[in-house]
Amino acid sequence: MLPALPAVTLGLLPPSRDCKNHGKVSASKDYVGGIAGNMALGAIIESKNIGNMDALNADYVGGIAGCCETVIMNCYSKSILAGANYVGGIAGHGVEVYDSYAFTDIAACTEYGGEILGNAEELPGSEEEVIQNNFYYFVGKDYGGIDGINYLNATGRISLSEFLALENLDEMFKTINIRFKAEGQEDVVLTASVGGNISRDNVPKLTMEEGQMYDWRMVQPITTKALGMNEEEEIFYKVEEQPSFVGGQAALLK
Repeated sequence: MLPALPAVTLGLLPPSRDCKNHGKVSASKDYVGGIAGNMALGAIIESKNIGNMDALNADYVGGIAGCCETVIMNCYSKSILAGANYVGGIAGHGVEVYDSYAFTDIAACTEYGGEILGNAEELPGSEEEVIQNNFYYFVGKDYGGIDGINYLNATGRISLSEFLALENLDEMFKTINIRFKAEGQEDVVLTASVGGNISRDNVPKLTMEEGQMYDWRMVQPITTKALGMNEEEEIFYKVEEQPSFVGGQAALLK
């Protein structure tokens, strides 16, 4: 059972509840977050972020909050994070964090990086147990729950399928838009499920001049497991010459 929110906190400032951020956040100064930069009063409850944090030279960078000195509860974040120090999937620095989930790719962090918290005011294991039941799915390097370490009953890893199956997970975490672009053609947008592959049959068919073809292949296979860190991805078609088979040998049409 979760502890009640501190009365003094609620008395001074109502909690931020059910806030959502879809956009990328770019910053050069400290305290960068999808919902709050630096929060000392109130609480962040049931809030969601799917925006990336681009703050390579900043300290205190988090999917929900850069630095939160109060309560974070029942929050969700899916984000690529780049910061200098104190970088976390939920918060760069946190005090009380309960029942929150992160789908995280920490692209840059020098010191104090974690998939849930970069740094905690008080590490799990204290008498008060102010960090409980937080889980993450990571892409790239595993930074651990808090500064490289997972703590029993406080932070832990889950699979992508477990993340996507969370009971209260908002639909914004489950799908992405893939925008197919080609010179001289209207963009085609395909909505796909995170964690699934895109079949060739669903890839848009573009018009072409005689003797040309559009190559839609990517360096990596088109899979939303690889692409799902952004709300929208762009795939650019490349014009190639259509091969013609003459006498069993492939020849390029001129």
